[in-house]
Amino acid sequence: MHFVKRILAILAIFLALPVFVSSAQNVPVKMGLLVTSDLQSHIFPFETTIRNNGKKKTIQVGGLGRISALAEKLRQETDGTLVLSTGDDLMVPFYEMFKGIPEIKAMNMAGYDAITPGNHEFDLGVRTYVNAAKEASFDIISSNLSITDSGLSQVIKPYTTKSVAGLKIGIFGLMTPDLARVSNVGNSVTVKDPFSTALEMVKTLKAQKVDMVICLTHIGTQMDMQLARTVPGIDIIVGGHTHDYLFRKIRHNNGKEVLIVHAGVGGEKAGVLKFAFDGRITKPTWKTVLLDEKIASDQNIDSFLKPYKIAFEKKLSEPVGASEVDLDARKTVIRQKESNLGNLIVDSWIDWFKSKNNAVDCAVMNGGGIRGDRIYPAGNISLKTLLEIHPFGNTVYKLTLTGEQLLRALEISASTMVIPEDGCDTAYRPHGGAFLQVGGIRFVIDPNKKPFCAIYEGRKIRRILCCGERVIKAEILRNGIWVPVEKKKTYVVLTNSWLACGGDGYYVFNEAKKKEDTTFRIVDLLTFYLKKHSPVKPATEGRITILSPVLAE
Repeated sequence: MHFVKRILAILAIFLALPVFVSSAQNVPVKMGLLVTSDLQSHIFPFETTIRNNGKKKTIQVGGLGRISALAEKLRQETDGTLVLSTGDDLMVPFYEMFKGIPEIKAMNMAGYDAITPGNHEFDLGVRTYVNAAKEASFDIISSNLSITDSGLSQVIKPYTTKSVAGLKIGIFGLMTPDLARVSNVGNSVTVKDPFSTALEMVKTLKAQKVDMVICLTHIGTQMDMQLARTVPGIDIIVGGHTHDYLFRKIRHNNGKEVLIVHAGVGGEKAGVLKFAFDGRITKPTWKTVLLDEKIASDQNIDSFLKPYKIAFEKKLSEPVGASEVDLDARKTVIRQKESNLGNLIVDSWIDWFKSKNNAVDCAVMNGGGIRGDRIYPAGNISLKTLLEIHPFGNTVYKLTLTGEQLLRALEISASTMVIPEDGCDTAYRPHGGAFLQVGGIRFVIDPNKKPFCAIYEGRKIRRILCCGERVIKAEILRNGIWVPVEKKKTYVVLTNSWLACGGDGYYVFNEAKKKEDTTFRIVDLLTFYLKKHSPVKPATEGRITILSPVLAE
């Protein structure tokens, strides 16, 4: 009898103990991650163009209200959900106007759990970001930052742990090593090697008995894949910075599978990762969800943001700078010869990157990327005008090209000039919008010579019919002196994201030795330039010399 009583007493003690969900249980936990990458202050719905049954259609997408509603739906479908961001959530011009406060507060309302900052959070300096980050009720983490600013060290932590559906999840963050070169972070922050830092963080989190390790990164796709292959112990890498849509399973050197997910840019779509967890991740599924009108919106967030939207739209009409001369955006100019507006745009890129001690040789942009088809009169220039001039939201890329590749690009540009019986059918050459506006380089075109001519397959070349002979002289400005472009030398060339990925027939840019999306939008760099140098007075100055009159097709 005493024995039975003792057993019953022991059993009562066991029953009184709290019950924990073990990752070793046979019943797996259903987990969900909602991921946003590079929101860039797109907290309201915005218009974009999609193809529907082969036809272009303009729709409204995005907004934190829809992200919040999607997150709530995911919570109802899973045992546990985390809402995560990979940085660049704050970006001018909206960030500059309201200093990040509405973005952070609306992200609080949407239920974000953890974010890692990107380089654009520091575009307005450390102090502005600290003041915004103080409003966050979610964790802000970045593990490879050495921070000397006391305010910043209080808002950014190296890692966090979350208890979700009985699991203990460790999360750490990584910043791009290029931070100092692509932001205004100043001397308050230095960036440590992301790979050695990741090794330390995994060790730290494993010592805390976490069930799962998630790494939030702002280092880009290539480094994410290297991280997955070389750093043991990471289960999921949630990345950004390179604006990709990505779902990859990478096999680590030890044989373990690591998931990598990216959710694009601008909040047009959100990423949803679902999986089961029973000590390991099983049955992972990934979907990028278009945030269109089919997604309900959180009315509390919409109401909170409405006054900011009204104020922002009003602010768009206020001047950001001024020009002493008319700016020429006529198609007959920007698609056929040098334009002072084209010069202004590419000069703004060169000025920004050189001010950050970035080595840059020249910049090129397609005339088709400059819109309006009119002369913008001298006087004040508003942000609304800049968005009319360049409505596409393209970012600036940095390419490392050989002189031979650069000359080939100039030949492609020269081939857009159609001369009767010049030996190349219009089907085998780029259209007029591919004509380049340039900075830091000058060249001479003889349109009476043979043009570049090729058979294209999308953005690739099936066969080159003629390499082109029209560019008879090309020079780079080096230390104030014009020197010839040499085929075997390498040059750092700035261009826009459309051309960098082979748009308008510039297949040669896809062959670049090195290609980097700086993530700076064209309109933003132009805004910085105007605020710094206004009133501006751009002129045509012989960057593009055409020996003979160009006849219209």
